[in-house]
Amino acid sequence: MLYIGTYVLVLLFSKFGIYLALRFRIYDQPGDLKIHKKPVPYLGGVAVFFAVLLSALINHIYASQLFLFSSPFLILGLYDDIKSVSSRTRFIIESILSFILILFGLRLPINIAISVILTYLFIVGAVNAVNWMDGMDGLLTGISVIVSLGYYFLAKQIGHPWIPNFCLIFISALLGFLAFNFRPAKIFLGDAGSYFIGFTFAYIGITLLKFDFSWKLFASVLSVIGVFIVDSTIAVLRRIRLGRHPFHGDRSHIYDQIYKRTGKYVLTVLLMYVMAALGVGLGIVTFTMSSPWYLIIWLAGVIFVYSFLIKLKFVSVGPEMKEAKEPMT
Repeated sequence: MLYIGTYVLVLLFSKFGIYLALRFRIYDQPGDLKIHKKPVPYLGGVAVFFAVLLSALINHIYASQLFLFSSPFLILGLYDDIKSVSSRTRFIIESILSFILILFGLRLPINIAISVILTYLFIVGAVNAVNWMDGMDGLLTGISVIVSLGYYFLAKQIGHPWIPNFCLIFISALLGFLAFNFRPAKIFLGDAGSYFIGFTFAYIGITLLKFDFSWKLFASVLSVIGVFIVDSTIAVLRRIRLGRHPFHGDRSHIYDQIYKRTGKYVLTVLLMYVMAALGVGLGIVTFTMSSPWYLIIWLAGVIFVYSFLIKLKFVSVGPEMKEAKEPMT
C-alpha cells in the first residue's frame, strides 16, 4: 500500500501541476535545443517532490535532512523554470549551497581537504549532470528509476536503516510521473525536478558512504550513477575538442547522437535505459567482488565504456549539431 499510495499521489499532484502550469503559463517553450514542437507544462518535479515528501512523512521514513537540503536546489530550479537564470548565477548559487551543506556535515568521511573537494564535485556534478540528461520525454524519469534500484541494492547490502524504503517510494513516484512524462509528454520535470533528483542522488551516495565507507562502495556508487557521469564527461570532452566552451549546451549528448543515427525516439530512450542498467549492473558486481578484483573489474568496465564511445565518435561530432546561444550548466 505504501508504494501504491505514492504512485497515486504523484498522479494527482501531476494533474494539479498541469493545471497550475496552464493557468500561470509556466511552459517549456520550443527552441533550437528542444526536441518538442509545442509548449509543454513544467512543475512535474514539484509534483514528484511533494508526493515523495508526503509519503515519507506518513510512513515515518526519516529523510528530513534530505528534503531540507534539497529544497534550495528545487527552489533554484523552479525559479529558473519560471524566470530563467543565467548559467553563471546558477553555478555560483549551486556552489554556495554545496559549501554550506558541507559545513553542516554533508561530506565524505575521509581526509578533510579531499572530502571537501570530492563532496563539492559530487553535489554540483550530480545536479548538473542529471539536469543535462533531461532532454527527451521519459528519459531522465526512467533512468532515475533504474539508478534508484541500484541505490536500493547497495543500501540493503550495507544495512542502512531508511534509504532502502526511501528508494522504493522514490521509484513509485517516478513510475507514476512516467505515465505523464513518457512520449508524448504531458508535463516535464523542469529544472526544479532535475535539480531535486540530482541532489537526491548525490545525497544518497554521500549518506551511504558516511554510513559504511569503503573505496569499493565508492566505486559502486560512481557506477550506479555512471550514466550521468559518462554523458557529462563525454559532453565536456567533445566541446573542448571542437573548440567550444565546455558549458555551452548543444544537442550532441549521447541520447541526441543515438536519436540522430537511428531516427527512432522510443528506441533511443530505451537504449539509454539499457546504458543506465549496465552502469547499475557494474556497480552491483563491483560491490560483490573481493579486493583487488573489484578494482580490476571496475576499471575494466570504465575503460571499455569510454573506449567504446570514443570509437563510435561520440566525443567529436559534425558541425551540423546546434550549439546553445549562451552557456548552460
